[in-house]
Amino acid sequence: MKRLMTVMMVLFAMSGMVEAQEVLYKAGATVKGKDVTYRVTTKEGRTSVFVQNTAIPDTTFKAIPRRLRDMPAQYKDIYAQVAMIVRETLTREELEKLMKLKERRLEFAIVVLRVDREKHKLLQVTYFEFLSYDKIHGYSSPDDCFWLTLAPDRLHAIEQAIVEKVEIPEQIQETFLTDDFVVGLVDFELADLEKLKERRKKAVEEWKADPKLDLKITEPSIEQ
Repeated sequence: MKRLMTVMMVLFAMSGMVEAQEVLYKAGATVKGKDVTYRVTTKEGRTSVFVQNTAIPDTTFKAIPRRLRDMPAQYKDIYAQVAMIVRETLTREELEKLMKLKERRLEFAIVVLRVDREKHKLLQVTYFEFLSYDKIHGYSSPDDCFWLTLAPDRLHAIEQAIVEKVEIPEQIQETFLTDDFVVGLVDFELADLEKLKERRKKAVEEWKADPKLDLKITEPSIEQ
């Protein structure tokens, strides 16, 4: 009986270790998974961390132009695609956790994309950007985080799915072919898959009917 109790205590302790959350993506960290290594950096004055796969084709941080706030339908198409891909790549348990956390605070992730202009397809996720782990953003424990505690192999699965599945519109503004661009994902927008599908359908219909390829850059670039 005593031996059985000891075994049960060990198993319980191991279970707690598996379930415990840990903030993985902190400035200066190198986070390794089975098939990926992420480098985590930050910049002075920024309240976020940049998470970059060390094996992507081009690790250069490029300046991102400031574009019109009223983004063209081509961008809205890509945005909806990324949101759908992320939602569909998350496991049921991960999605449930994300939706539960949104009741308490905002979980926000930025995905920076780069296109292979010659092939007219997505080249890479240049980096992810997440809110830093600090009280400013309402974190009281690692259990309050989603993106910052997501295992590197799970983040890598999302990264790969985005690169493999995003379709670049046939007619798209030059700036999206030559410069990096940002897709910002907010937790509550991932909740309704059918709504995302409808947003993409509407965006595709809009850019096919009127491509509006003369998008102007109205402000200087953002240095990343």
